[in-house]
Amino acid sequence: MKVTQITTSAINNYIISRMDAGAANATINRELSAMKRMLNLGAQQTPPVVDRVPHISMLNENNARKGFFEHWEFLALRDALPDYLKGFITFAYKSGWRLQEIGGITWGPG
Repeated sequence: MKVTQITTSAINNYIISRMDAGAANATINRELSAMKRMLNLGAQQTPPVVDRVPHISMLNENNARKGFFEHWEFLALRDALPDYLKGFITFAYKSGWRLQEIGGITWGPG
């Protein structure tokens, strides 16, 4: 697709096709943000390679993390775990990182 063919209507059609494909609103918004940035950079060039930047509406996102512990619940869980997991779960609780993010961390020589 040529830049001149990127219109608000074309963007809305893209959003619909991504939603139909099962993409989350947050994923679509990241893609739309990249598109906005591309178009704005093109418009800022001398001479401009994009003569106008169409309006791009972002979608509502509702992907907040769920399942938080009260501090007393965390302490009870931590105390019930074997010693080798206590550091892991304490780091998760204090950092707010997802378990998959923490599980990929390795320590060693740089």
